[in-house]
Amino acid sequence: KNFSSTSPPTQSSLSWQSFRQINPMTSTERDKSVWLNAHHDAVANIKAYSECLCLADVEGYGEYKLVIADAGRKLRTLNGTSWLKSYPLVAQPSSIAAFYHTSSDRKVPIIAVAAGSSVWMHRMNKPYWQLDLPPLTLEEAEKAPWDSFKGGEITSEMLKTELKDLRDRGINLTRNSIDILSIEDAKKLGEFAEKCKETYQNQTTCVTCMCTLYEDIEQENAISMLVVCTESKNVHIVEPKQFKIIKTILLPAVPIVARAKGTYNGEHRIIVACRDATVYTIKKATLTGRVIEMETQIVDMRIIDKDIIIATMNCSMHSYGFKGKINYSIYFPAPVTNLCEMRLTKMRNFEGIIVGLGNGEIRLYNKRDLISTIKCKTAITGLIFGPFGREAGALLIAHRNRALSVKMLRRQAKLELDPEEKKSQERKESQNPLDVPQKTKLFVEQMKREQDQPVEMHRKFQRDLCKLRLATAQAYVKIIQHGQGPLSTAGHVPLHLDAQVHGLGPCFKIKLTLRNNGNKALYNIPLTTVYDEKLYRIDRPMFKAASIVPGLDYQYDIDVIAIDENGASAPIKIYICNTKSCVPILSANVQMPISELIDEEDR
Repeated sequence: KNFSSTSPPTQSSLSWQSFRQINPMTSTERDKSVWLNAHHDAVANIKAYSECLCLADVEGYGEYKLVIADAGRKLRTLNGTSWLKSYPLVAQPSSIAAFYHTSSDRKVPIIAVAAGSSVWMHRMNKPYWQLDLPPLTLEEAEKAPWDSFKGGEITSEMLKTELKDLRDRGINLTRNSIDILSIEDAKKLGEFAEKCKETYQNQTTCVTCMCTLYEDIEQENAISMLVVCTESKNVHIVEPKQFKIIKTILLPAVPIVARAKGTYNGEHRIIVACRDATVYTIKKATLTGRVIEMETQIVDMRIIDKDIIIATMNCSMHSYGFKGKINYSIYFPAPVTNLCEMRLTKMRNFEGIIVGLGNGEIRLYNKRDLISTIKCKTAITGLIFGPFGREAGALLIAHRNRALSVKMLRRQAKLELDPEEKKSQERKESQNPLDVPQKTKLFVEQMKREQDQPVEMHRKFQRDLCKLRLATAQAYVKIIQHGQGPLSTAGHVPLHLDAQVHGLGPCFKIKLTLRNNGNKALYNIPLTTVYDEKLYRIDRPMFKAASIVPGLDYQYDIDVIAIDENGASAPIKIYICNTKSCVPILSANVQMPISELIDEEDR
């Protein structure tokens, strides 16, 4: 049975006999394996990641090819087992995507390659269009020192000082300004500033990642729109006919991975993972308030059905719903390098996730069930699954040693686990022993020391414990004397302050309970709050307690409204001031919870 089932074998096609010659397998091994080893090129000399791999019917004849945006600034195409002519790229590529822009009878896709500040589009293995990103607009605060330097009012050293002040104030600077701050030599600083003073207003950004979004219908060869994410925290949506940017969404952080679901003219979501370990959702071309915060940096992300699969740097993979609720987590023995969705629609309906690990393993999961494992000799740098040649399912693997492997999915492959297999797999996971380290030489020496000198070690421990208790008591007394704790003494009158937060947000109420444990009363004591005005709003941040009689509890309420759209939180400090001294009587540090968000669908 030939690899090309509807046409005679050609130089670019693979046959079943070639499969057997590459990796002969017995019938029993073949039944147990999900994959068939089709091709391995140890001298492919490719250096690419998953974002730079693409499977597309380049010529529109129904034979899919692998298109690689190589880090060596080359656009390479693999047809079967032979490499076609490669084309040079003007800059190092960051992403590649294939989409259809017309509804003609002959479906020929456009291969979009992001390199630098442009997106280069190829059609029929030829350059077709160039999309340049819009230039960046400088903020007025950054533009002012550059204008002064251009007019000769300040020197390059003064320009560097003013730009440094802007950076310390939290203003995002452009590339030329950041380069100015990194130059230490005065001569080089002056030369670079003179070089940039004419072009500082015309600065460009670069593309970090791309994806495609269907325009009207979700079909394999339907017209799609290109979604381009940039280093300037922008997400551009490009219409497919005239290749113009029709929508731009600004994100709080720099995007690194983007995935789309749905249609632009209907319901759609664009899920964007950013460099600050957060995941944002764009719905109907508008940034929503749903934010998924991860513990560590994000490695890769995919959308499987209605789940968002996120791989992080702590050797784990997490599944979230579109509303941000976590479904499950899977932990691995090695770091995750790549994720790849496995979607079958012709032979059968199946959606799974393929995970590449740093130890060379490639695992196939059906939700949380492990279906198959492939062991490679080197780490995996790139994975892609889809039609290749005339086969409906193929897995193409890019290795760290620049080799390329092709594995075909068996037509009768078993992609689901039986109930008994699920129980046995859960039993194995629960019975995994703890990884207890072996006894080292240092551990043996320490154990022998404890056996020889138990009395001296116990005495030293007791002495250190007494010193620790003394240091703790001294620090506590110092906090009380400076008015930074819940207890204090003002005019020999001890006070006690208790604060509790009520509510889920965005409206909170802080209930203060103030008690005078002394013998004298206090009058007209001011209470003030210190908070982040970007996150909260308090209508009455300062008020006075008319009188505080000994032995009674006085309760005061502070209404707090969270105004941050992402529900961020920060502590609020409450001070009871002393009218005769700059040192407060006492203070309380209230830890505010994360505010509950209002669902846009329920408004």
